[in-house]
Amino acid sequence: MKIKYKSSWPVYIIAFIITSAVVGLFAWNYWENELAPELGGGGNYSDYRPDSSLDTTFLVMLSESKGGAPMYYMMINYRPRESVAVAVPLRANTALQDGRKVRSVADVYKSGNAEGLRRGIRDTFGVDCRYYLKLDRSTFINLIDMFGEVPVNISHDIGGTSPFRSGSYSLSGERLYDYITLPEYEEGEDYRFYVQGSVVVSLLNKRAKGLTTGKMQSMFTMISNNAETNFTMDDYTRYQKAFQYTCDTGTDIATTIIPGGAGGGSPAGRNSGGSAADSEAGGGAAGSEPLLFTVSPSSVDNIKRQLNAPY
Repeated sequence: MKIKYKSSWPVYIIAFIITSAVVGLFAWNYWENELAPELGGGGNYSDYRPDSSLDTTFLVMLSESKGGAPMYYMMINYRPRESVAVAVPLRANTALQDGRKVRSVADVYKSGNAEGLRRGIRDTFGVDCRYYLKLDRSTFINLIDMFGEVPVNISHDIGGTSPFRSGSYSLSGERLYDYITLPEYEEGEDYRFYVQGSVVVSLLNKRAKGLTTGKMQSMFTMISNNAETNFTMDDYTRYQKAFQYTCDTGTDIATTIIPGGAGGGSPAGRNSGGSAADSEAGGGAAGSEPLLFTVSPSSVDNIKRQLNAPY
């Protein structure tokens, strides 16, 4: 007698469909709540918002070589809960309180390095620069190239023998370094710091959006291996999710303030990126630099207010 077996393939198909649905739901939940926020680009932040205790200010310095003294200085205040960054360029001859003396930013750095400069900034502006970062030319170029070319709008021809023509451009790291370190601006040094502040605004507003965790980790590794900084791996781990939150959710992240001098006016003494301008910027004729650049009391108050200075 021939025995006929009933086919069970419908049962297998139903079991496969049910199993696939369960696995799919699990994978989607894991992506939306765990993996997507870590990778960046549209993560679910319904249960996360940075705490205001993460608010901090970085002192960023730029030099030609690793062992060289900085040429340019900038405070960057970061408030991740608000997804806000405020950049304040400082002249090398800005007057700082250094104990009982008043000395330039450059001289304070020369005698006390980054730690001494942080104290001078705190005593003068009431701003606590918790972290410092000193980049040399090579490290700056590599960092910018990791972000991607930075969009800039140049309103008129500048630069003399190394001209930048008016127009809109996307500059590589090397070209951007040349742009912000031109030997001389016909409009005076106020315009240089307006340019530098505007570059930071463009970098953060146009190139920070959508950075992935992997890209940020690579940037931090490159910086920690090549720059002078007190921002450690533990600090990066503490801030990583806040950085990702800002990159994924922030809009118009950055603004800049150009400190106003105690005397005279200047067409470049203004804020860029949407905040109100200091009305007293200046402190010397175009192309000239006073022995010490004293920031006006009203400008100091504005910086304290904009950076939520604790002192």
